[in-house]
Amino acid sequence: MNSLGASKIRIYEPSGRLAGYFLKSDEGMTATNKVSHGATMYFYGTSGVEYEIVVTVFAENDNGSDSRSITFYVMA
Repeated sequence: MNSLGASKIRIYEPSGRLAGYFLKSDEGMTATNKVSHGATMYFYGTSGVEYEIVVTVFAENDNGSDSRSITFYVMA
């Protein structure tokens, strides 16, 4: 089976505390037998707070899998 998407999304408060997360099993996080995938995931943070978002994306097929993480910042 071929699949791709995000295996996890972690959302951190400025203090470093985990404020929220999404997992590979959550609806919208992955797609099967597609060449690309996009989705919108909603997190309702506190207005005026800058959150650190760490997204881990993956792709897998019969030959194996690969993943990468990217970090960015969003102001709620």
